[in-house]
Amino acid sequence: AAQRRTPEQLDAIRQALDELHRCARLGHDTMKADFEFHRQISLCTANSFFTDVMSQLGSSILPRTRSGFGNITSLHAEDDPGIQQREQETIFDAIVHQDRDAARAAMRLHLINSLLRLRAKD
Repeated sequence: AAQRRTPEQLDAIRQALDELHRCARLGHDTMKADFEFHRQISLCTANSFFTDVMSQLGSSILPRTRSGFGNITSLHAEDDPGIQQREQETIFDAIVHQDRDAARAAMRLHLINSLLRLRAKD
């Protein structure tokens, strides 16, 4: 995604991320916006199999969807409510700079941390 993204795709990711942050800030359900952020990134991979799977499964592939957590603000670390936003911004920055390794590492960290936050809520 980081190496293949176009300026238009980068704009779409930024818009999705801004909408996600707006929803979180207002206390609205963030599930749709979160999925759109991840979907826009997947479109940059130019891997039709990957994007087809994401489109078919929809937001059900997000761990918090399966666990019943629809609002990202409920998943923030108790001591640092902005951590998830920083993780997402780090992913975006790596894609902006077309740094494949940094984008991969940032996404992996975000996904692992998201799972850990979910488990901590159980």
